[in-house]
Amino acid sequence: MKDLSNFEDRLKIINSFDGNLVYGAKSFNLTTNRTGKGPSNGLPTKELLKVVQDSQKDRFVRKSIGWVEQKNCVVCNSKKRSFLLNRLGLAYFRCAECSHIYQDPILSNSVAAELYSNEETTTKIYKSDNQQEMDEIKFSYGVDLINSFVSNKNRNSILDIGCGPGIFSKVAFRKGWDLSIGVDINDSYDDISKSSSGFKLVRGNVLDIASLDFNTKFDVISMWSFLEHIPDPKKYINDLGNVLKDNGLIFILVPNSDSLVAKLLREKSTCYNWKHISYFNIKSLNFLLESCGYNCVFDETVITEIGNIKSYLNGKEPYSGELPDKDPFSFIDSKFIHINKLGSRIIAVYKKNF
Repeated sequence: MKDLSNFEDRLKIINSFDGNLVYGAKSFNLTTNRTGKGPSNGLPTKELLKVVQDSQKDRFVRKSIGWVEQKNCVVCNSKKRSFLLNRLGLAYFRCAECSHIYQDPILSNSVAAELYSNEETTTKIYKSDNQQEMDEIKFSYGVDLINSFVSNKNRNSILDIGCGPGIFSKVAFRKGWDLSIGVDINDSYDDISKSSSGFKLVRGNVLDIASLDFNTKFDVISMWSFLEHIPDPKKYINDLGNVLKDNGLIFILVPNSDSLVAKLLREKSTCYNWKHISYFNIKSLNFLLESCGYNCVFDETVITEIGNIKSYLNGKEPYSGELPDKDPFSFIDSKFIHINKLGSRIIAVYKKNF
């Protein structure tokens, strides 16, 4: 295994599961159902159209159903904020104290759970062949990274929350974890997960982790593209402490609000959508976990979205993948992005101190 303490070694692996780099943005976005009828065409998804409508006056306004105001920052509880942007009828604000970005208002838990349980847009992306290939490599890297912080004798139990088709849980079992459990609310992945072996898949309301009984505590809890969906992330992290062993680890991947692609695209970025309530940067993510009794032992960024960035910088639609023959922005490469922690996703590992 490569030395994961070395940035250059990690960069090679990170690049190997970056669809924009492996396939090119145009091909990757198309073959993974991101463009066309997917979320990258600039139009609302079928799920979002259940809670917003085209008013013919101000494009896309919220329907009067299931919305809850969220005036305080969900990370530091400050009321001080500034308006950031509006996308497809949804409003986003930046906290003046900790720089966290959050949606307000948000969907109620009951309405959100209903949309999640029948969600198809993201499911089509994650079930696509090219995306599964990238995810297999990405999850393998994630397990190797976790294993670098956990001795062989302590690789007893690992829980993946919001596991989707369960690929991470499958890889973790294959790489030496005795008990690998994945939990998800959406049954759309069952045709994939049932064909996998070596892990246990639990269907349940992951938005209320305290309601689930696993009959064990875990050495590691992982959350891939999950924490940004939680209405009260501080309460959620505190609830996880009840099923995590003392000195256990939490592994997190979330969208990076300080990424180059998010800063450039703003309201054109598909990062801003009804499912994402919170938009962390490294500062606000560390603030949240530290306030819950965890120390950050590792952080970095992954996924460049470099083709989307360069399409936009060259005056094209950002997710079209249309690039000129001569690249005037050749200085923007994966090393530039990740050494400056400008990738579109944050990976961070935290150790429990209680």
